[in-house]
Amino acid sequence: MNLEVLLSCMHQEDMSIAQRTHIQSDLLIINQHDKCDFTETICDGHRIRMISTTERGLSRSRNMALENACGDICLICDDDEFFEEGYAAAIIKAFEEMPEADVITFALHHSWRKFPEQQKRLGYVGALKTCSLQIAFRREKILEKNIRFDVEMGSGTGNGGGEENIFLIDCLKRGLKLWYVPAVIATVRQTTSQWFKGHTNQFFYDRGWVNRRLLGLFGAWLYALQYSIMKYPNYKKENSFWNALYFQIAGTLRK
Repeated sequence: MNLEVLLSCMHQEDMSIAQRTHIQSDLLIINQHDKCDFTETICDGHRIRMISTTERGLSRSRNMALENACGDICLICDDDEFFEEGYAAAIIKAFEEMPEADVITFALHHSWRKFPEQQKRLGYVGALKTCSLQIAFRREKILEKNIRFDVEMGSGTGNGGGEENIFLIDCLKRGLKLWYVPAVIATVRQTTSQWFKGHTNQFFYDRGWVNRRLLGLFGAWLYALQYSIMKYPNYKKENSFWNALYFQIAGTLRK
């Protein structure tokens, strides 16, 4: 069993990103650029490949990585991570000890988020709370079930994030088993999101649209109310409770 990291990035002129992110496993880089190209090398015994493409959109990048991956286990990655020493062994160990798990999510060092300390099975609620950088999966299972990232969502689409949550929910709907393991695999260095520009009306509208795709109309309305109440301390300096609720509901009605 081997691990391959699937790294999405833009405008890279060489493979030095492998060193900057502290890669210690096989790596496939999808580099959205102004050219189409392919490069491959061996570094410290690991196979490093880079596909440069003129396609745009994070979900398209993730899907291209899926379709060109070679690893038994694949790990989603962005260019703002720094991997822990021994992350590859920790991930492979988790899959070896849990043969029933098709997807395993892991913990991160993150400036504003804490991760559970107990191992647990993930359902729909857990899928909604997971970010893409935590996700590792058995490649053959994902391909067998024909699961891909939604190209209408994610950075580069103008529709906000949430593509990883739909990906995980699709996994659950198609019978795959998801688990969380509290092993820390990387530090997230990103300080500003590429799609989050504050708690604007557009943010809440996009959130409503995403939640409709995730939860259906009635579920999205209930979640809009819960989110508006529970997250009010986080956005009250930028927007009102009624705006948050109104624009989320409006987003659910978007065609």
